[in-house]
Parts: sequence; C-alpha cells; structure tokens
Amino acid sequence: MQIIVIGPIINIIPTLGEELGWRAYLLPQLRLLLSDRAALVIAGVIHGLWHTPVILMGHNYGLSYSGYPWLGILAMVVFCVWLGIIEGYMTIKINSVIPAAMIHSTINAGAGLAIIMAKSGYNPLLGPSITGIVGGLPFMVWALILFMKTGRIRSGQLD
Repeated sequence: MQIIVIGPIINIIPTLGEELGWRAYLLPQLRLLLSDRAALVIAGVIHGLWHTPVILMGHNYGLSYSGYPWLGILAMVVFCVWLGIIEGYMTIKINSVIPAAMIHSTINAGAGLAIIMAKSGYNPLLGPSITGIVGGLPFMVWALILFMKTGRIRSGQLD
C-alpha cells in the first residue's frame, strides 16, 4: 500500500524533474525528427545511459556481479527503454507528463522490495528487482504491447 499510495506522492518532485526532461522535452523533440517508435527507444537509451554514473557507484545492481559495470549499464538501458515506452506512451496519450512521473515514482518506491523479500541470494541483473530481467518482465510485456500500438501515435493522440 505504501508503494502505491505514499511512494508516488513522496517521490513526485525528483521524478517530475526527470520526466520533464525525458518525456516533456526530449521525447517531443525526437518525435519531430524520428518515427514515434524510434523516438521512444532513443529517449529510453539516453535515459538509461544517464544512469551510468550511479551504476558505476553500485546503485541498482551493486558492484560484485559478473560483468560489472558494463552489464549493469546495459541492463539499465534495457530497463529504461521498456519503462520509457510505457511512460512515453502515457505522456502522449494523456498529453501530460504527470502519469510518467507517477509511474517513475512508484517504480522508485518499490524497486528494492523484491530484494528485501528474497529468501536467498539473488542475481542483481536477473532479479527479483524490477530493474532486473525477471523482475522487469511484466513491464517488458506491457511495453511491447504499447510499442505495437505506438505506430498509430500522431499529433499527440493515439488511435
């Protein structure tokens, strides 16, 4: 309950700042130059690469996994592409960055919950954290569905 209700409220200020950059500024600029699908992917890649300094410091994936730091950077880029498709789709559909900031806030609030609940060791790149492959699987499926619908985004609206 705290993740769904309190998390988005508490985290909205920092995530709104990020989303104003990613979804309110960068995405529309990319949409002027590229297809909507390409714009969503490129914005996600840039968002993921932006996390490189904190990945190097051990945030999200730690420091002791095989392939550090490159696999952590790659995993974050993949995660940000999937998440960016969802957030970008919502931003265009609703014509507001607020839903993207709320989704981002909820993700940030609950990112460590699965790790805390894990009974034994875990692989930070695979999961159970939402930024891992297994933990992020529901978002990947959701993003893929929205990505397929994205070809119909035009003039700020979805068919």
